[in-house]
Amino acid sequence: MNRLILGLGLLVVLLVTADNRLRAVAESERLATSALRPLTDPKAEVVPERVRVVSIRPRQSSQAWIYELQGRGWRYPGYFGAHVISDRIALLLRGFLQSAGTIVSTDSGDFDHYGLTSDTALRVELRDSSGELLLDVWLGRGAPGPRSSEAYVRRAGEDTVIHLHANPMHALVGARGVAPLIDPHVLPRNLTRKQLVKINFNTDESGVARSLWRIEVPPDTSAGSFPPRLGQIDYRWLAGVTGAVDTCMTTNVFAYTSFLRRLQYQRLFDPDANYGFVASGPTVELIDEEGVVDVLEVGGLDSERGGVLLRHRAADMVCTITPEKAALLFPQLRAALLDTLPRPSPYDLAEPTGGRLR
Repeated sequence: MNRLILGLGLLVVLLVTADNRLRAVAESERLATSALRPLTDPKAEVVPERVRVVSIRPRQSSQAWIYELQGRGWRYPGYFGAHVISDRIALLLRGFLQSAGTIVSTDSGDFDHYGLTSDTALRVELRDSSGELLLDVWLGRGAPGPRSSEAYVRRAGEDTVIHLHANPMHALVGARGVAPLIDPHVLPRNLTRKQLVKINFNTDESGVARSLWRIEVPPDTSAGSFPPRLGQIDYRWLAGVTGAVDTCMTTNVFAYTSFLRRLQYQRLFDPDANYGFVASGPTVELIDEEGVVDVLEVGGLDSERGGVLLRHRAADMVCTITPEKAALLFPQLRAALLDTLPRPSPYDLAEPTGGRLR
């Protein structure tokens, strides 16, 4: 009887020990899966500022989109050095390098469920200036859906699936064309500029203003006028044609300059090739508050390339725009600057506001 009692006691001890062990393992796993963790080791100090090359390999593709930081702006060498929307790159890098996530699986059999197979995921590589690989990661579906602000990811070569509390895929949403993230504007956003203060037009077209410039207007202090707000500065735009000076409608000048900022090209071409631009040809010269000058050289209609050639030397780009847009580059003094514009204006019809990126 004593032996039986002793045996039962030992069995109870073993069962309690095993139960405690299982509980400890379960708790350890729970803590491990619930703990927030970054995709990179904090000791490695992988921060967005170190990244100089971003490679994005689309689903089921052997060809990657490769973006490079050149100077202060991101470019896409694969398409004649096209400018890239830096804000989108920054969003992508923050998602991978400044966000954390939790483990949801360590089973490679779950990859399909999380959109992390070679047929469903994007593969993203980040490298520094020496070419060293900083992060190699697969980006799966949104969590729980495509529009979610979170996503599933896994590091290349690892089975661990992480529910990332960010969705880098949002950086690519809405972009179209040769590759995502390309800036389609004739005046790339990478070239940070202040407000325009003067625009010069070199053209033989009659009726076109030769120059537009902005002047500061002193505040109205006459009796009965509203006192000016602190720091308020009012401006007036003037236009000059063959010695005469006219005061423009401010709304018209705003419509024109907004059109320039929105203006998108059709296609890019090799900026080093010869397209027949001449020094005395038509140009639009843009001067900002700091004296920075951008010159748009306007060529002729190129039927082979499907548009009017345009060269922007400061941006190191040659592109085509439609003839309709090219005609609006040189505003007629009376119709475009002095008289009330129709609604919608020709500028809104040619380049609608809020248009989608290519």
